[in-house]
Amino acid sequence: MVQLKKFFNCVACLPFKTILIGLIALAFCARLYRVTNPIADWHEFRQADTASVTREYVKHGINLLVPKYQDLSNIQSGSEHNEQDNVNGYRMVEFPIMNAVIASVIRLQPEFDWQYSLVFVSRMFSIVASLVALVFLLFLARDWYGDAAAIATGIFFGFTPYVVFYSRTVLPEPFLVMGIVLAMWGCWKYVQTRHWGYLALWIVAFAYALLMKPMAVFVLPVFAILILNRFGWKSLLHIELYIGGFLSIVPLLLWRWWIQRYSIGIPVSNWLYNGNGIRLRPAWFRWLFYERLTKLVFGFVGVVPFTVGFFTAVKQKSARFALWIWGGSMLAYLVIFATGNVQHDYYQYIISPFFCLTAGVGLARLWQEAAKRRTELLRIGLVFGVVIMFFLMWQQVKGYYNVNNWDMVHAGEAADRVLPASAKVIAPYDGDTAFLFATNRIGWPIGFAIDQKIAEGAQYYVSLNYDDETNALMKKYTVIAQTKDWVIIDLTRPKK
Repeated sequence: MVQLKKFFNCVACLPFKTILIGLIALAFCARLYRVTNPIADWHEFRQADTASVTREYVKHGINLLVPKYQDLSNIQSGSEHNEQDNVNGYRMVEFPIMNAVIASVIRLQPEFDWQYSLVFVSRMFSIVASLVALVFLLFLARDWYGDAAAIATGIFFGFTPYVVFYSRTVLPEPFLVMGIVLAMWGCWKYVQTRHWGYLALWIVAFAYALLMKPMAVFVLPVFAILILNRFGWKSLLHIELYIGGFLSIVPLLLWRWWIQRYSIGIPVSNWLYNGNGIRLRPAWFRWLFYERLTKLVFGFVGVVPFTVGFFTAVKQKSARFALWIWGGSMLAYLVIFATGNVQHDYYQYIISPFFCLTAGVGLARLWQEAAKRRTELLRIGLVFGVVIMFFLMWQQVKGYYNVNNWDMVHAGEAADRVLPASAKVIAPYDGDTAFLFATNRIGWPIGFAIDQKIAEGAQYYVSLNYDDETNALMKKYTVIAQTKDWVIIDLTRPKK
């Protein structure tokens, strides 16, 4: 007991900067787990779509206004264009600034193997973005709730397995969260200091977050409460706030206006709201508040510090109600994008700073209460509870890192070796573009209507199974490579 007490006291005496550096270093190491794996893990299709924009930039040069990717099908554009394929491969979603930056880095080293260095470099950029978010979320927590809450927040954001996994994926989400946290910190510092540099950071970071995903708009109420807490209703007279809001939203409006001329490249998105009618139904509550938040994110045990933090954070005066408003905004996000949040767990990553800050406040409060009672058993029990919590969190997420189909990866590598660089391929994988990405070629991630696809330029068919369509094509066209797990068919060479 004496030794444990000395250990706890030693940790408590460490300078805040030392703890911050330690958290960043350990969080970075945690994010390196299986970072070199191919894009064939959890949510591979969305990662493949994002990475293929970067790949097209690497191959053909950077055009920020007309991003393209490898999928030439009409799957993502939905029923409105169901008779028309996206034969130019337009990808009009998030503004591709990070794709361009990553592609520029890769183009500096053209001798690297694009198939793997592109994925690795993309993931490293995501990791850096998540660490930037970690640092400024920690600063925000320190300003609002003190050093202990900041350190606990850093522990949650740095090591919660759900957060760790998505902070090293090839998705817009790590950059979205970075933009949101930077904007929130910039807003907070501006209302405290009225320094124009913080206002500029707030505007730029929020504009960037909106360009990553318009869902960033849900943090606007947090900005509003921070401003009202500081200036009261007199804030309505601050003209710079109106100018800043206008400058933040203009880039998104311009981008959305621009991409309408490439509507075939805009994925259908109406289904994200309530496409399956699940909003506020019992299944909605079960999936989001039990399967996702309680089980996946918090590993059951983490609900305790989260609840404690949520109901005690309001006592802090300088950011009074900010955490509650933030929580209400995120609840509105879950309600409005009901189907999207139920179907895709990465949609909750935007909420991770709120989760981690709230749980961090709660964990710090529990630790402080244990310290007041001057018994090491309570603190030992709390440490043990945290260990159990992270263990249970890991049990929910560890399978996300697994490569789902190594045959798909190997078939893609084989296609990349034997096919011409300019080839257009059909790589059926139920519409999942991960297989197409693995081939390093543009084309279609689904079969059917083969003659139409040939007319649109399809030259090769790469299959992972010997189904009726594959067998029929093998009888009609020349097979150029084959194993028991996959086959590559040349659609330009009919059998005589």
